[in-house]
Amino acid sequence: MHGVTKPISLHVRLLTPLKGTDVPQRSRWEVTTDPLKRREFGLMFNRSAEAISGISQDVSIQIEIEAKKAP
Repeated sequence: MHGVTKPISLHVRLLTPLKGTDVPQRSRWEVTTDPLKRREFGLMFNRSAEAISGISQDVSIQIEIEAKKAP
């Protein structure tokens, strides 16, 4: 993020499992992270601008994936 590379942990949760053979076999997954601190990635603004705008120091990443089994 913003030119900074750091390792993060991804939390993966299966939302819907693959179904039986009659139905197209699809699954849905949710991927999240623990909150990341913007300052650790050099994303800082003027303190007064951040106070007025309400910009949070914490950033969370959420990814939703839908996968289909190859034929």
